[in-house]
Amino acid sequence: MAEVRKEAMRVLPALAAEEVPKDGDKQGFTVLVTDSAGRPVYSATLSYIGLNLLR
Repeated sequence: MAEVRKEAMRVLPALAAEEVPKDGDKQGFTVLVTDSAGRPVYSATLSYIGLNLLR
């Protein structure tokens, strides 16, 4: 399980770095890892929320 967690931690920021600039200021990215039988065994989510402070 430690390897799955580590890989999710590596993949999520890389995915977000590519996708955040493409589409808005509120986005969520989720990785769902399943075992060989298709059962979920791990989930990780990364949220991005940007806020313009100048009005």
